[in-house]
Amino acid sequence: MVGVTTVNTGGPRHATSVSIQFRKYLYDPLLKTGSFAAHYIRSSVILHNGAGVVMESVAAKLDEFVNDYLRVNEPACAARAAGR
Repeated sequence: MVGVTTVNTGGPRHATSVSIQFRKYLYDPLLKTGSFAAHYIRSSVILHNGAGVVMESVAAKLDEFVNDYLRVNEPACAARAAGR
C-alpha cells in the first residue's frame, strides 16, 4: 500500500507525506478470524515545489522497500526456490 498526502502550506511550497506499507493477512485459528497488519512501514515528509519531487520520493521509497525486503528474505526465498 502506498499513501501520498499533499498539503498546501499557503506559500510556494507544499508538504507531502509518503508512506509505504507492506501488509500481511494474519489468521487466528482459535478465533476463526483474520485481519491485515502492517508488516513493514517506511514514511517521510518532504517540502517541495512540484509533483516531480513527489514521484521521485515515492520511487525512492519503493526501491528502499524492495531492497530491504530482498535483503531480509533472501535466504527464505532461496530455500523455497530450491524446494526445501
